[in-house]
Amino acid sequence: MRKIVLCLLFAAGFAGMAAAQDEKPGWLTNKPKAGNSTYVYVVERASGTTVNEAVNNALVKVLRTTMMRIGAVVSWDEVNGALQKGADWGAVAMKYNIPVNKVCEYVERKSEKGFLVAVLCQVAVSGAVYPNFDDFTACTDTKTYSNGAALAKSAFIPGWGQMGKRHYGSGLFTLMGEVVLLGGAAGSYYLAQDQLAVMQDYNVTLDDYNAAKNNYDTYRYANIACLSAAGALYVYNLVRAYTMTPKYKNRNLTFTPALLPMEQGMASGVSLTLKF
Repeated sequence: MRKIVLCLLFAAGFAGMAAAQDEKPGWLTNKPKAGNSTYVYVVERASGTTVNEAVNNALVKVLRTTMMRIGAVVSWDEVNGALQKGADWGAVAMKYNIPVNKVCEYVERKSEKGFLVAVLCQVAVSGAVYPNFDDFTACTDTKTYSNGAALAKSAFIPGWGQMGKRHYGSGLFTLMGEVVLLGGAAGSYYLAQDQLAVMQDYNVTLDDYNAAKNNYDTYRYANIACLSAAGALYVYNLVRAYTMTPKYKNRNLTFTPALLPMEQGMASGVSLTLKF
């Protein structure tokens, strides 16, 4: 009895410690899926003696990778020189036409040496298109969307893991597909058994026997086809649940900056479009 009490106290203390820890936003481990094909999300980390310094250092990394992505004609040395002289990252991005939109930041670690900060940014997918950035509103979404948990859920109920990552349409389609296919397999099995019973009747005529045999073969092939399709869909469901990128909450508003931010967290020349 004493051992049981000690174990319960230990478990309660461990749970309390776990609950006391700050939950990290989900985008740190699972980058959001872009709302359209003109941009992608990137996460960069950097340290600094202050939060602002760490954020700026991380954004410098974003600018550099974005320049490589879009094939910017300006050299990195020129951009870096402007940044080293104290120019704001947003002003530098606008001057050299580097399409970057910072949406979130998070202080991952604080120590005596400074801060480690992660930033989430939207950047152009390539230099061939002008990005249509969406308004991202899930910076504090602490849901982690574990791939292992999604796999286990989909193994138990097909489509559950996909719905857990907010792909409700895909998950519901998978679930309904499995129900239809397994229902078809069960129905064709019992119909085949009925035709088999006719074939085994000693009083059946030759014509009825041949008709029952043809029906039996048809139902048996249908049963095999339904089971094979259900098995393939089940495996596909597991792969999708584990590998798919989770969806994050976004407002039904699209912001299309005509100019890049002049200052951190600001934008100018913004047009507003309502999605239907």
